[in-house]
Amino acid sequence: MLKKIITGILTLLCTALPVIAGTIELPKTGQTTSYYAGDDGDLEKGVAWPSPRFTDNGNGTVKDNLTGLVWTKNANLPDARLTWQQALDYVAGMNNGTHPNYGYTDWRLPNVLELESLADYSQYSPALPLNHPFTNLQGAYWSSTTWPVDTHTFHNAWMILANYGTITYQNKAWESSVWPVRSGQSGA
Repeated sequence: MLKKIITGILTLLCTALPVIAGTIELPKTGQTTSYYAGDDGDLEKGVAWPSPRFTDNGNGTVKDNLTGLVWTKNANLPDARLTWQQALDYVAGMNNGTHPNYGYTDWRLPNVLELESLADYSQYSPALPLNHPFTNLQGAYWSSTTWPVDTHTFHNAWMILANYGTITYQNKAWESSVWPVRSGQSGA
């Protein structure tokens, strides 16, 4: 009897998981040059980017119409490189009014996937879509995501190199740029 119950539960879970998990639609990467058959430039799979990709809100913020995220138009508000902790503190200062916040108090340091979502891999220096509205672009940006291999000491965090759209990691004591983000109202 117990075997039948366990089998029934496992069957139910296995058939219900695809429904619970749902599906996501990934956006195109922007890569259009093909280097070998079946690569991303050859297949160009994914959801097409909206046109326009970005909307300048006219208040120092820019909405990404693909993801719904809202970024600061100035891609380096402190106009200085900061350590990872200083970057987190700067964004907290935006939310408490110590630094410009453009009327919002829900800014945060973006996670690594949010930073990567800006990348257009058909572009270089910066690897952002053509005609993007951002100013004061820098070479590298902190993410809020700690490097997962570093589970005992947590000394490193993921970052993105804006010239290539490349993700890498760096010691949190290193100084890099800060590009705050907030959740928008809609997006993929």
